[in-house]
Parts: sequence; C-alpha cells; structure tokens
Amino acid sequence: MRKTISEAKPDDWRTPVQAGNWVTSNSITTDDAEGMAWIEQSIKIKSTFQNLSAKANALYRLGKKEEAFAVGEQAIQQGKTDKVNTAAFEKRLADMKAGKI
Repeated sequence: MRKTISEAKPDDWRTPVQAGNWVTSNSITTDDAEGMAWIEQSIKIKSTFQNLSAKANALYRLGKKEEAFAVGEQAIQQGKTDKVNTAAFEKRLADMKAGKI
C-alpha cells in the first residue's frame, strides 16, 4: 500500500483516501496514524465529500467523536456544494451523534 501511495500522481486524491480508509476501517491499530495521514494527504490534494466523510468515520472509530461530528458536517456541506447524494452519510452522522453506532 505504501508503494502505491508513493507512486500516486500528485493530483490523485483517491488513492490515499482509499488506503487510509481501508487501514482505519479494518482495525489495524498500529497503522491508524498512517491511515489518518493518508486521508489528510487526500484532503490536502482536493477536499471532497468522500475524503471528508472518510475522515469523520475514522475519527469516530478512534473515539474522537466531537471532531468526527465537526468534520462530518463539513463533509455534508462539501457534498451539497459538489451535488453529491449525502443522504446515507447524513443518517449515519445523526446515528453517530445519537450514540446508535
């Protein structure tokens, strides 16, 4: 995965977010910091609904709930700006806030 990230084109925001999301979603706790760094790298290249929502989910899984909620709201706003269907994530964020997840 590291090789793929290092070989990604400078404007490729998808590869780092996919790798970071995979790492943080699969409970590879020794790599959580690296996974978050890849998600951040993706956001620095281009802020999108996909990478912001991935960051919000990762932060929530790491127990950083308030930060996750704030980033989740940013993701929804970005999604609406980009005309992305945010309905499923909006429900997930509401469930996270309500402690249902």
